[in-house]
Amino acid sequence: MTDDSVGQPRPTRRQLLGGAAVAAAGAIIPGPAVGQQTAAPTVMTQNVYVGVDLFELAEADSLGELLLRISELLGEIDPDRYAARARGIAAGIAAAEPDVVALQEVGLVGRVGDSEPAIDVLETLESALEAEELSYEVAAETVTADTQLPGLGDESGLRVANRDVLLVHDNHETRNTETGIYDAAQSATAGGEEIGIQRGYCLAEVTVGGATFTAVGTHLESSSRSTRRKQAEELLEVAPDDGPVVLAGDFNSGPGTSTDAYDLLTRNFTDAYGTRNPDSDGFTCCQPAALDNEESQLEKRVDAVLVRGATPTAASRTGHEPDDRITYESADGPVELWPSDHAGVVATFELDDSLATPTATPTETPTSVETPTPVVTTPEESPEPTETQTESATEAADGDGPGFGVAGAVTALGGFGYALGRLARRE
Repeated sequence: MTDDSVGQPRPTRRQLLGGAAVAAAGAIIPGPAVGQQTAAPTVMTQNVYVGVDLFELAEADSLGELLLRISELLGEIDPDRYAARARGIAAGIAAAEPDVVALQEVGLVGRVGDSEPAIDVLETLESALEAEELSYEVAAETVTADTQLPGLGDESGLRVANRDVLLVHDNHETRNTETGIYDAAQSATAGGEEIGIQRGYCLAEVTVGGATFTAVGTHLESSSRSTRRKQAEELLEVAPDDGPVVLAGDFNSGPGTSTDAYDLLTRNFTDAYGTRNPDSDGFTCCQPAALDNEESQLEKRVDAVLVRGATPTAASRTGHEPDDRITYESADGPVELWPSDHAGVVATFELDDSLATPTATPTETPTSVETPTPVVTTPEESPEPTETQTESATEAADGDGPGFGVAGAVTALGGFGYALGRLARRE
């Protein structure tokens, strides 16, 4: 499941801890000096992939074609396919046993007006984790897009939402959660309308083994280097100055592609995977949209776990080997699917009492900062103006696969539907 071992199974953290306990029964094992407690949290990042090829919709050049493609897409939504992929992602989480999981592109897909979505990726993943006997809680959640597209004739339209989520194992205490949307935003022109594309972050203070660190999950812009760099600058401002901090996410920047944001962030933070695996390419992006390719097509390392104020002791990937694929029983027979178009990244760090923030006693009830609710864009009404600073898409995108710009496509398609709706009413 992970790439730390070649030719032999990788022991789980529980097995390692169990082995240590057995050894301790028969020998004296040196430990940290008195007053030098250590904690070794593990953090994972995983771009889940919304699972809808929105770029096919964006290629429609008329309202009629858009409505037809939306109708076809709604007819193709298969909860079993998402459930299979969720099992694959949950298997990766079970193998890595992270304390914190940062998730990106946690989609919600369904018909406009339905009381329940056809697909809620977060709910589906939580069920898969429960089947693995794992218990994680949502510590923080940021909604970066919630878009509605028109339907064909009397058919309901399509709703697609995009979220970034921070999961924390329920054995650990969390507090001081915060979510937000970056001021810097890319803009796209759809049907003559300029549409802002939002990105955001979510964070929480997490206590593991008596030591506290700040975990931050994020997903930076894919299509504009300057916007992505500005978002990285904002991310550095969001990160607290004191105590250990871990940034985990899809940065859309790194080895194999442009390194603008990556270079800025790694001036202040250590790349765990790059440090622990200097001779490995460690590519994490991207499999084709259908996810049914036999050979991996990962060719960029845009997903990372970065740390400041702690020492990386291990780092690996999940979901990147052919054996990590999961069987999906389609109408045409069994199909082997990659869990996501991205590989996950897992890193373990050593915290000591000189770096880790002590646990507050007594602990106050956590207070969450609400995420600004994104405007739901529909073809019937104009999108509300926001204070987000947008920048026109004058730069080439670093990638064009499904792992690049899905959140942007969600937002731009909302504007596309709105603009085409206006054109239709004029005719």
